[in-house]
Amino acid sequence: MKAFQNRVKMAIYEDVKKALQELIVPEIRTLQVEMKRLDENLRVEMKRLDEKIDSFRHEFASEIKRVDHSISSLEERLGMVLEIRERLAAL
Repeated sequence: MKAFQNRVKMAIYEDVKKALQELIVPEIRTLQVEMKRLDENLRVEMKRLDEKIDSFRHEFASEIKRVDHSISSLEERLGMVLEIRERLAAL
């Protein structure tokens, strides 16, 4: 009787094991493939965003240089205007 119960338990164990392998293992493999695909998509998007950020950074730096140059030019002109005003005031 005990041997029969052990065979029944082993048969049940093997059936459950087989069912899990047939149902869950393929799903896990599918999920692994999907995760790899998503990871690759994420890497591509991150690279694209990094390139866009770098582009904006360079554009912003160029604009700052342009504004800085304009301010320097205005400072020079203001200096000249103040000098002319002082000369006129001295007359």
